[in-house]
Amino acid sequence: QVYNPKHVVVELDGPAFIETQDIAPLELNGSLLHGSLRANAPIPDQVSIEGKDVAATTDGNKALTAGYAAFHMRKENADAAFAGEWNAVNIAQDLTPGRVVPEYSLSYDVVVKDGVRLFAEKARSARGQSGEIRSLALSFTEGGAIKASGPVSVNNEGLLSGNVKLTFTDAEKLAAALTKA
Repeated sequence: QVYNPKHVVVELDGPAFIETQDIAPLELNGSLLHGSLRANAPIPDQVSIEGKDVAATTDGNKALTAGYAAFHMRKENADAAFAGEWNAVNIAQDLTPGRVVPEYSLSYDVVVKDGVRLFAEKARSARGQSGEIRSLALSFTEGGAIKASGPVSVNNEGLLSGNVKLTFTDAEKLAAALTKA
């Protein structure tokens, strides 16, 4: 077996703790948590994290659970591509007082133009940037879905614009799910 020191593959035991200045401390836990990284400068060539039975907790309160979650990032020349999915997601009612968000699944595949430079510089603003939603899908377990794709940009004032195609599936069930949320 040949090892590549720039390619790291890990199996993680939780919990993992995430703390930043922008959000409350978050505890992540799950089963079968796997990750891989292909190291390079100024940012990794590829990062993948996936897990089953994922639970996120903040301040000791469960925030959400998901039957499966995956996150992938890879460089595409100067651009940064992000893809992932969250299946069987349930959001805690404490986060949505007076609302019950129905169980849903989410998948995405997006590209940030010139993303390698932006992430290497740790850019804190999306102003003046552009990208493409190759696919974004939100589907509810009870039925109904929204899909989106197309180019998007953020102008210097922070306003989002784009030529996004939206597709709605099973409109009655979608309306019922969105009304609950």
